[in-house]
Amino acid sequence: KNIEEQIRLLAAKAQKIKERLTLSESVYSCQLRFEPIVGKVYHLYEDKDGVLHLSLIGPMEWGKTFPFQSFIASMKLLADHTWDILT
Repeated sequence: KNIEEQIRLLAAKAQKIKERLTLSESVYSCQLRFEPIVGKVYHLYEDKDGVLHLSLIGPMEWGKTFPFQSFIASMKLLADHTWDILT
């Protein structure tokens, strides 16, 4: 039974790493107008044309002028240049 728990834990860790890698690829494929800084929190959005945008402005800070189709995630840039998904 202990081995089964370890396998589940490793599978969960692998899934989280896969999600971080996929998100990192998405962020680095979008048009960046600035250089992200390690340790800072950023927010990823998608516009009506499916183009991804990275912003320092969080989804609750836009008010009524929300310029995107959807909010994807808030994340922090890690030292290895992958992204830790916060929401």
